[in-house]
Amino acid sequence: MSKTPVAWFQLISQKSRLMVAIAGIAFATILVFTQLGLLAALYLSATAMHRRLKGDLVMREPETETYIVPGLFPRRRL
Repeated sequence: MSKTPVAWFQLISQKSRLMVAIAGIAFATILVFTQLGLLAALYLSATAMHRRLKGDLVMREPETETYIVPGLFPRRRL
């Protein structure tokens, strides 16, 4: 009596179907890892300026849209 599982015989009986299933799983896995990599890169690029600021407290003008073009900051508030 053979000790090979029945599931293995079902997998190898239709080799083209097995290859298509493996390719589909591999493609889905690649997409997931690509999405995770893009998410990590987006987070790192969005928080790069904040990580470079070596301060305990940072004040900014409420009208400031980006750190590249800061708004005018009243000296009285400092």
